[in-house]
Amino acid sequence: MRKNYFEILKDTSVNPVVELNKLQGLLKEKFWGEHYPESVYELISNNFKEYKHRGHILSLDELLETIFAIPMTEEERLFCFSEMYLDLLSTLPYKKSINLIRQVHCIEEQIERTVNLLGHKVIYIDNKRIIIEDNVFANESAQVVTEFADEKEALSILEYNHFSNKGNIERKKEILKKIADLLEPWRKPLNKSNELKALLKVNHDKIQALEKLFYMYNKFNIRHNNEEQMLTELSGQEIESWYDKVYTLSLFIILGKDVGSILSDFEASFGDNK
Repeated sequence: MRKNYFEILKDTSVNPVVELNKLQGLLKEKFWGEHYPESVYELISNNFKEYKHRGHILSLDELLETIFAIPMTEEERLFCFSEMYLDLLSTLPYKKSINLIRQVHCIEEQIERTVNLLGHKVIYIDNKRIIIEDNVFANESAQVVTEFADEKEALSILEYNHFSNKGNIERKKEILKKIADLLEPWRKPLNKSNELKALLKVNHDKIQALEKLFYMYNKFNIRHNNEEQMLTELSGQEIESWYDKVYTLSLFIILGKDVGSILSDFEASFGDNK
C-alpha cells in the first residue's frame, strides 16, 4: 500500500553517520550575528578557552581530532558528539542575538529528536546533559526514588543506561553501589509491607526477592571486596551480564514498592466492590 506523507516521515530510518554530518552542518550554518554572518561553530571556537571541561586542550579543532581518534561504533560516535556539542553550547554568549538563540535551539532540538528515534533520550545529571537508553522501568523507578531521596542520587538509576557504560563493569558496579545505598533504608519497611508480601514469596517473614537482591549486592563485589565474593572466576562479559540482572531486580523492587502502594489504595477505595 502507498503511504501518506506523515507515514513516510515516521518510517524514515535513522543513519548515525548521516545524522552526525547533518548536526555538524547545522553548527557551521551561517546566521546573522551581532555585526556580521557567523556560525555556532565559529562562536564555540572563539570562546573555546572559556570552556570549563577543555582540560589541556586549547582549541575546538584539537578536541574534535581527539574524539575522532577514539574507536567507537557509528551510533556511539553520534551520541558522544551530541553530548560534546550540547556541553560546548554552554560557552556561547546567548544574549548576543536572537538569531543565535534560534540556531542553538534548532541544534538542541535536532539532537533530541535524533537520539529519541534511536531509543535514547537526553537528561540532566550534575549540570551536564547526557544521553541514556530510554528505559521506561528505569524512568518510573527514578521517579519513585525522588520521593524519598536526593534527586541527584535518584538520577544515578538512569545513568546506568548511559550508552558509554556498555562494557564498563566498574562504572556499572559504582552505580549499583549507589542504588544499594538508596535502597538500604527501605529494606526493613519493605519486609513489613503486607501489600508487597502478597505479590512476592515470603520466607520467615522476609520477602525473598528483596533478600536475594541484597545478597547479590554483598556477594557480587558491589558493596564489599573480600574473599567471599562470588564472581571472581567469571569473565568480564559474564560479570556485566550479572550486573545487568542485578540492575533489573533493583528496578523490580523499587517499582514493587510503588505497586504495593497502588494495591493498598485500591483496596482502601474499592475493596468492598470486589
